[in-house]
Amino acid sequence: MGESQVGKTRLLNWLRRRCAVRGRRVKYVSFDRPNPVDVLGPGDRPSRFDFLEVLYAIRDVAEDLPNLPEGVAGAFDRFDHDVVHLAAGRLPPDPPIPAPEPVRWPRMTGGTSHHVAATFESFRACLGRAAQPEPLLLVFDHVGNVLDSAFRQQLYDHLIRHVADGELPNLSLVVVMTNEQVVTHWPELGGGKRVDLDCIEADEFPALAEDVVLAVGRAIGESHLQLIEAIGKGVATGRWSPAVLGDLENIVRRMR
Repeated sequence: MGESQVGKTRLLNWLRRRCAVRGRRVKYVSFDRPNPVDVLGPGDRPSRFDFLEVLYAIRDVAEDLPNLPEGVAGAFDRFDHDVVHLAAGRLPPDPPIPAPEPVRWPRMTGGTSHHVAATFESFRACLGRAAQPEPLLLVFDHVGNVLDSAFRQQLYDHLIRHVADGELPNLSLVVVMTNEQVVTHWPELGGGKRVDLDCIEADEFPALAEDVVLAVGRAIGESHLQLIEAIGKGVATGRWSPAVLGDLENIVRRMR
């Protein structure tokens, strides 16, 4: 969490590159652009995501690493079957009945809170299967474009809380938020560990700065170490924000 433009997404992108170099699975879901899923007719798409559109986005976004572990490609098949029925207020048949993929994925047009809970239960089971072959890091960014009520009452209660409680082994979750979104989206007694990027400890700077140099594609040389030390003296007197790493990146790119 942190103020707007403090550098949260930039820091995340560096961490994603670091994970990719080490072969770690990351699924980065950003809500800063229109939902690519064809849910509504032309001109009817709302400006903010409801909970079903969030689930579709999580399902459909590509992982950072192109080669998926065996079994991941079809992990959400059961959810795809169930949601067609649950969104209309019907319980899905069990065992599932094969059907072609719908032309448009449905929105919740019927049913009760029971059907909403069942939708998330089906999705959690599939997400758990997707994380079974190898550990998976799931990241939500720009959550201000998710409806406040959808986040607090549905996404948090039926998905985020279950991940935070360790009910989905091999799955970790990072939710990127501004200070204002913590108030509007996150429940007052919500769990999880908060990392405040408005006030990062000074002794964390050198390791992150070296990662920036590597992310730019440069081997760390003496000139880079001197630069890191010089900038580090400026942050050593207090806490700092990831925006400093952006300045470092710009300098490194200009260095020969």
